[in-house]
Order: sequence, then C-alpha cells, then structure tokens
Amino acid sequence: MTELLNDPALTPSLIGFLVGVVFTSIFAAIKGKISRSVALAKEKVTEEKLTAFQNKTSALENEISSLRSSENRFLKHQGELEALTKADKERRGEMKNFLDSTQATLRDELKRQEMVLKEAINKSQVAQGALGVQAGFSTPAARATKPAPQTGLQDDRDFVPLQNPAGETPTENQFEGFAPDPSIAKAESAANALRAAIEEGNL
Repeated sequence: MTELLNDPALTPSLIGFLVGVVFTSIFAAIKGKISRSVALAKEKVTEEKLTAFQNKTSALENEISSLRSSENRFLKHQGELEALTKADKERRGEMKNFLDSTQATLRDELKRQEMVLKEAINKSQVAQGALGVQAGFSTPAARATKPAPQTGLQDDRDFVPLQNPAGETPTENQFEGFAPDPSIAKAESAANALRAAIEEGNL
C-alpha cells in the first residue's frame, strides 16, 4: 500500500481525478442552476398565460351575463308588446261590436221614424183631403162662361184680361181650422238626425 502511494505515476492520476470531480460538480451545479432558471421562466410564462386566460374567461363570463340580461329584458319587452297587442285587438273587437250594434240600433230607429213619418204624412194628407172636400162644398159653383166666337182676324185692342167672377176667390174662412201637423216636422228632423249619425258612423 505504501508502495502504491509512493508511486510517482499515481499522483498525476489522483490530481486529474480530483480535478475531474471538481469540474463535474461545478458543471452539475451550473446545469442545475440553469435548469431551475429555465423552469422558473417557464413557470412564470405559464402563470402569465394562465392569468391572461383567466382574465379572458372573466371577460367572456361578464359578456355572457350581459347578454343574458339583455335577453331577459328583450323577452320582458316582447311579452309586454304581445300583451298590448292582444289588449288592442280586444279593444278593437269591442269597438267593432259596439259600432255594429249602434249602427243596427240607428237603422232600426231610422226605419221606425220613417214609418212614423209616413203615417204622419198619410194622416196629414187625409186631413187635407177632408178639408178640401169641405171647402168644395162651401164655395159656390163657378159660373160657366160661353166663349165668344172667334174670327180669322182679331183686334188685340179689344182684349180684356179675364177676372175671377165674384164669389170664386177662396176666402180665409175656407182654411180656418187648418194648420200643419207639428209631428211631421218632428219626425222629419229626427229622420235627418239619424241619417247624419249613420253616415258619420260609416265614415
């Protein structure tokens, strides 16, 4: 053993071995440090990417929430519009039914007033006829006049206008007691008012 240690060729070998071990340790330490630095850099980049992804995810979630809120508001407005449309259709139907019933009532009333007017006119005509007959009996008969013979030549200077003979002119006493029936004027006024109302309703 002592001889091996005293061998002059062993010393350089030991020195070379120790130098190799030292360099290997240093290289391993440097390599480990570099590896840790690279790993830290990769981890940092990964964290940054993860943070950016989380931010994008949060932004998308906020946008989705906003879209859902807008959708809910849209659905609410749509429901309100549908309700208003339905109510408007119902009101239109009610107004149409009311107008139809009103027009039917006005037509019936107009027909009734026309019948009343016709009856009043007939009664008035009958009354006027009766008064005319009475006046005819009370007035004297017209005297017949014999026409003068005409010749081929006539002189206009001898023309005298014909005059009613005495007693043929109707007197005021003959129309005494006769007055227009006020119901006729009322019926005509009511009929005109109903016609105007029906025309306005049709417009």
